[in-house]
Amino acid sequence: MRAGRLGVVLLTLCSLTGCERSVQVPYNKLPADSTQQQITELNTVLQSVEEEQIDSFVSARKDLSFEPSLTGYYLAVKKAGDGSAVQNGDVVRVEYRILQLDGTLLYDYTGSSAKIQKVGSGRRNKALNEALQRMREGGSAVLVTPSLYAYGALGDKNKIMPRTPLVYEIESVTKK
Repeated sequence: MRAGRLGVVLLTLCSLTGCERSVQVPYNKLPADSTQQQITELNTVLQSVEEEQIDSFVSARKDLSFEPSLTGYYLAVKKAGDGSAVQNGDVVRVEYRILQLDGTLLYDYTGSSAKIQKVGSGRRNKALNEALQRMREGGSAVLVTPSLYAYGALGDKNKIMPRTPLVYEIESVTKK
């Protein structure tokens, strides 16, 4: 008798709810286009957050005159420099510091730690390469860049965290 009542209760519940079950599909079983869409949406949100952080930083620095680039970074030339213009392919000695937007120093490549690099080479630091090409020898500048044009979604696996917008304080550039 008890089993009969339980059956009636279950039958009643099914009729009230339509017997539909909500099945949660495991993430790895979602259709590929759904996963791609979610990743795209997430990247869009994260990029917007970085843009807001950078805009806030640039707006707060009233002492510098930042100019936006077409690719999303900002450059403020502190000193124009009196040497020749830096061009793609030039080998330069560049002194700079890399900081987070909050001012935390991550790397210091000034003095004896200056970097020698070929302008335009390498996949990382696209913004730095482009900024150098907007400078002259002896010049100095401040570069603010989204992670996409610096160390990207992975960071450098040392001091630069994933998806970190960065500030480059470029102290001097000299052609080699």
